[in-house]
Amino acid sequence: VLYALQYDRSRGAGLDGCLLRPSETIAAMINGTKIYFEGILSLLLAFVFAYNLRSLHLATWCADALGNSLTASTLPTVVFCLCCIFSLATGTSWGTMAVFFPVAAVLLKTVSAHSVDTQ
Repeated sequence: VLYALQYDRSRGAGLDGCLLRPSETIAAMINGTKIYFEGILSLLLAFVFAYNLRSLHLATWCADALGNSLTASTLPTVVFCLCCIFSLATGTSWGTMAVFFPVAAVLLKTVSAHSVDTQ
């Protein structure tokens, strides 16, 4: 029913069956592309950034620098706070996951390698 309401016969006899003129279709496509371009570019740059950090061995460096000072109970809080800051700075949660999942995994392995005192 709504599709039938959009059907416009006032555009002329040559355009029967068309909802948009070709120029309107191209303009709509360009405007839609502009809307999504910024988000796609942000995600692309975040994943490039994550790849570069991986090649710099950020996870190993963080494990060496923080591994002895963190405990199993403080690790989730520290990782959460770092992820919040990074996500706010970059504006993307997917990029944050791409950067911090490898780092958190290596930190967890380092922290859990220490003996856990349950008393």
